[in-house]
Amino acid sequence: FVSLASFRDSLLCDTLKGAFDQAKNPEKLFIGAIVQNCFGLNPYPGEPGVQCRTGAQVVGKDAHGHDTTKVSDAPPDRNGIEEFCNSPEHKQYCDSGQIRVMYLHENESLGPAMARYYASKLWGGESYFMQVDSHLEFYTHWDELYTNECKSAGSFPKAILSSYPP
Repeated sequence: FVSLASFRDSLLCDTLKGAFDQAKNPEKLFIGAIVQNCFGLNPYPGEPGVQCRTGAQVVGKDAHGHDTTKVSDAPPDRNGIEEFCNSPEHKQYCDSGQIRVMYLHENESLGPAMARYYASKLWGGESYFMQVDSHLEFYTHWDELYTNECKSAGSFPKAILSSYPP
């Protein structure tokens, strides 16, 4: 099980594709994703939307050499789950229930720790649990490497592997 929290991340679809494409056993892979996006003015029927905005953008310097910034209107964020599930090569994983997702409006986000907690609640009892960011690239057969490393730990089956990927 891969727990994944995403905040307005345009790389979410690529991360999902990489996870499945690089896995030795993609049929055994389950993803629990929390997607915190700006869905725009008309997100769902009957639901009021909001105008999406950029973050602070540096647009120049003031007389003292300090950055001047502005916030602008922006289009709705890309829905990486939808892009992934509409991809002919990856649709099968969504159809088989291997992608579990919870959507939150970005203005209702309570930060990364809470998003990771929510994602952990999408765990369905799989044997392994891995928490990643939504903009990660996966190595060939990463799933086999990960499970083999867990199994080789002296504390297996209660092993915890931790790293900060380069």
